[in-house]
Amino acid sequence: MKVVIFANNKLTKRALRDFALDDLSKSIDIEYWDCNSLLIPSIPVTPKEQIIERPFTVKISSVQELRTNLSRLSYDTIGIIMLFTTPEMYDVHSLIAAKISCAIFFTLNLAVWESLQGKFLQSSENARADEGVSRNNWSISFKALKHKLYKNETFYLISKYIRYRGGGQYIDAKREFKERKIYELYKRRYTMGCSPYADFQTCHPDYDKILELEANSHPKIDDKYIVFVDQYYPLHPDYKEWYPNFDWDALAPSYYRSMNSFFEAVEKEYNCEVVIAAHPSADYTCNPFNGRKIYQYKTVELVKDSLGVILHSSNSLNFVIYYDKPICFVSNKSMKVAEHLERSLYQMSYHLSADVEMPLYDIDSLLTVKDIFHRTDPELRKQYILRYFGDISKGLSHAEILKKHFINIYQQINK
Repeated sequence: MKVVIFANNKLTKRALRDFALDDLSKSIDIEYWDCNSLLIPSIPVTPKEQIIERPFTVKISSVQELRTNLSRLSYDTIGIIMLFTTPEMYDVHSLIAAKISCAIFFTLNLAVWESLQGKFLQSSENARADEGVSRNNWSISFKALKHKLYKNETFYLISKYIRYRGGGQYIDAKREFKERKIYELYKRRYTMGCSPYADFQTCHPDYDKILELEANSHPKIDDKYIVFVDQYYPLHPDYKEWYPNFDWDALAPSYYRSMNSFFEAVEKEYNCEVVIAAHPSADYTCNPFNGRKIYQYKTVELVKDSLGVILHSSNSLNFVIYYDKPICFVSNKSMKVAEHLERSLYQMSYHLSADVEMPLYDIDSLLTVKDIFHRTDPELRKQYILRYFGDISKGLSHAEILKKHFINIYQQINK
């Protein structure tokens, strides 16, 4: 069995984690093809310090190299398609679709999955019916696009040909139609991701960290504390890359002043210290949190043993909800200054808090910090865990689930 990941970018630690490549490569013939040079439109090249080298990576620098490498694949190769589906990429997809037997469209981002499924559904419904898949199941998937957690500003289908993306942005109907034609190139195609509506549901890789933590006892990092899950705002290098003309450095003094004032009030009200779970990209050589304890790469442990969690927007919400911790979503004036930007931390915090039906507090206008921590609604928590971690009672790792799915798909191909 051979699996090839056709990727937009070079292999990074995140991609290594998302596909459990180190574990899978021990038992499956798997390759990661870096197709960055083929992309239209192009995207920034991954910084050298983020690139991971592995024997199973293949650099594709031209269409001719793509043809050459495709020629060595057998027809029962399983392809994971992580490439753009822009009309300009039609020829690249045509080459891949002609060579592989099965295509998997994979994402661990639930909002992106909903968008993908909208296009995928429309181009796939007839093909699916031919394969004996119930149209009723697909209608359920279509309804998922209008789930209450995604009805505000995330990807949303307005009609058969136009998608609304929030902020008054509409997708060109003709371009959208051409994009869907790319999906039709792949005669046998599936969705895979951490969604109960995916053809093959996998848990989020974060669950592996939970399994590892529960399998190995760990000393408690601190006693009686509330943890702030840091986003390295406004100094994160991504912000400067996305919006180079915006003066991010100028926001730092007011941001940290606001956060520290809030932490001080929380510490007095709840009679415990606030500690910082630093973002992996953060460089806090000079502590901007008035000397508060900063821990890096310890987020899961810190969340698990905490009294409560303060955050803006973070994937670590997975851990917070799994361990059923009281949550306080916060913003401030320094975040609101950049709220007009598409990827603003304020907008992401607003939507994430709305997703779990909690308020987003403006800490610069709070009169009191009493009763600002809230537990997730039990039913919503149950559904959230089902989405991101699947049936956790099985206790399977991310790699084990992926391997099981790949074997299942391979057996279907070779029936």
